[in-house]
Amino acid sequence: MADGINKEIVMKKETTWGTKPSAGSAQSYARVTGNFQGEKNTFQSGLIKTSQQLADQRHGTRRATGSLAGELMCGQYSQLMAACLRKDFTAISATTGSVTNIAVAATSPTFTRLAGSFITDGFKKGMVIECNNLTATADRGKYVVVDVAALTMDVYKLDLSGVAFTAQASGTAMTIAAIGKNSYTPQTGHTNDSFTVEEYHNDIVLSSITLGQQVNSMSISSKPDGMVTLNFDFLGKDFEKTTGTRYFTSPTASPDEGTMSGAAGVAFLNGSKSCRVTGFDLTVNNNITQESVIACSGIGAKSRGKVMANGSMTLILDDGIYQDLFSDEGEITFSYSFVAADKEVLSLFAPRMKIGSVTKDDGEKVTILTVPFDILEYNGTATNIIKTSLLIQDTTL
Repeated sequence: MADGINKEIVMKKETTWGTKPSAGSAQSYARVTGNFQGEKNTFQSGLIKTSQQLADQRHGTRRATGSLAGELMCGQYSQLMAACLRKDFTAISATTGSVTNIAVAATSPTFTRLAGSFITDGFKKGMVIECNNLTATADRGKYVVVDVAALTMDVYKLDLSGVAFTAQASGTAMTIAAIGKNSYTPQTGHTNDSFTVEEYHNDIVLSSITLGQQVNSMSISSKPDGMVTLNFDFLGKDFEKTTGTRYFTSPTASPDEGTMSGAAGVAFLNGSKSCRVTGFDLTVNNNITQESVIACSGIGAKSRGKVMANGSMTLILDDGIYQDLFSDEGEITFSYSFVAADKEVLSLFAPRMKIGSVTKDDGEKVTILTVPFDILEYNGTATNIIKTSLLIQDTTL
């Protein structure tokens, strides 16, 4: 008898869509639930016979589908996020180098330099950075960039300690640098990743493999009193018969990273820290379609549409900002940094979030707004924003 706790899900990126890669260097995935299976269309004969019984049933095109539900953490799901956004996670080239001409104001706080340029050094809105050379030990660590210009950079400390920031004059050597890697939907050079997925039941020694699995959608959901959840849906090309032999024999274990909680993080709406968001849901859809063909049992072709991101926020009503934004067809920037217990960070940044409607509830309770939104490609000329619709940064990569 198979027990779900004894099942392991392992994936490896393919070089060619639907072609199984070599058995080495695969990745094991932690999950809440996960299911990958082969599917076929079925259809019945329409013949009318004197026996008054169904004459036949046949199978049609072979394909694969899958779903993986997890809890948001650094490292574990980076390949799947990158596949959804169509760009591999890459190192971020943003650093001041060691300089002595930066002062720090306690308000915001703000880094101010006497010479050079934060923009030229590569810093952008929404980036997570690190500075470990500050005089006050409590001020060292990770920050999210709220705004940045040539000579100033407004940041927010991500240790969530609430300890007041200490001002510091220039003259002390310090280095400010982006940390980890990021992925975003690029202007050109989009990747087209697919995966071979193995489900291995070690209690009954059974291996099931699906091929050509592509991330069709990714969803992130955050509520105040719970883990931040993450869901991937897949569309694949084909599947193999089950065997009693494991294919991916020595997969890399899932990272030992802490999961993200809805209560531990920082959200910025239009550059202002918000403590009014009661729920956040985001879906990124790749709009994959598949075409069946005659005289072939498998998928004949597949295509991806544009990357589309949308979702919904719920907020406590305490002013008319969002109703007025909706009235004016306005847009906002959005930044959300999830912080693990070990202070590692996974962050989202959307330079253009457009509200689709604003509704409010009623009753003997705090009044809550529901605000659905679309995330749009940034088409401006600002040099402190990456030209994309959605950016994800992981400080552990």
